[in-house]
Amino acid sequence: YYQLRFGEACKRFESAIAKVEQEGWHSPVFTGTQIVEQDIRKLGFELPLFIELYDILLSFWRHDVILRPMAHRFLRGIIQLVGRSASFVRNGLEQKNKEMNGTKKENGHSGPSHHYLTWHERTDDVAAVAWDMTILESSLTSDYTELVAGIIAPTDNENNSNSEEERNELGTI
Repeated sequence: YYQLRFGEACKRFESAIAKVEQEGWHSPVFTGTQIVEQDIRKLGFELPLFIELYDILLSFWRHDVILRPMAHRFLRGIIQLVGRSASFVRNGLEQKNKEMNGTKKENGHSGPSHHYLTWHERTDDVAAVAWDMTILESSLTSDYTELVAGIIAPTDNENNSNSEEERNELGTI
């Protein structure tokens, strides 16, 4: 079950990364609803890739997805996805160093992607990526952590506030 959910999440995120590589940071890669996008933007995210990533991370903890006994696996998956996003950003920045040393590398596609290979040259892109990574870190260490903790180990107050139906539904998933 977890492998299927994680595979879906990876496919969704890799698809978004591929589009960003081809079209640039502002390409429309978010696959969720407009309402969800607006809610995530309220946190401060600006780039569609990071909005997509955060929605993917949130999706693991929906009541119709999470299985508490598998929480450790979902947590590991989150770490992997966040690490993948950091790696993607780092690779773009390292490309700058490779270009400066005269060893420009193609990104594995049929030809070099102009947007991805040169994003580090545009101050607006660097600033937007830095901003969204800061928002991601802030969101993960506060709101997201509280959400996950409340789902994995709800306090007595949280248990009492849930309806009987919600408790039964969580317990049978």
